[in-house]
Amino acid sequence: MVDWSRHFDEPIPLPRGRQLVILKDAANYIQKLPKAEQDLEEWHAAVEALLLVVELSGPAMMARIGVVRALNRGYVREFGSSRKDTHRGGRKLARDRNALGYVHRRQWSGRSRHEVRVSPHRRREHHKRNNNDSELTHS
Repeated sequence: MVDWSRHFDEPIPLPRGRQLVILKDAANYIQKLPKAEQDLEEWHAAVEALLLVVELSGPAMMARIGVVRALNRGYVREFGSSRKDTHRGGRKLARDRNALGYVHRRQWSGRSRHEVRVSPHRRREHHKRNNNDSELTHS
């Protein structure tokens, strides 16, 4: 039995504020598109997904994905440079510390990974040696 009255898991928003709520809404929307747009590959895939869902009682999410992909076919996701860069430095996380305050630092040598324990005292010495700055010494 063919059931076009099944609801989508979530309504599909359309560009002008309307929504596609049931499978029949999506079929009517596609039929009202201009012929040139209906002939696009994305809309063919959406129609095929709708028919599979209706005829084989498949999951409505499959039809929803097909229609949403066809609706968003010209949308290119852009990433703005205003977004904060991720921190990839030597940030010390609490999960990396053991009870004595040691930080486990991962070092890569070749293909194997070695865990290295660094004490707070050695970190200070390393900092002194590499910065040559007497103001930054810790006692």
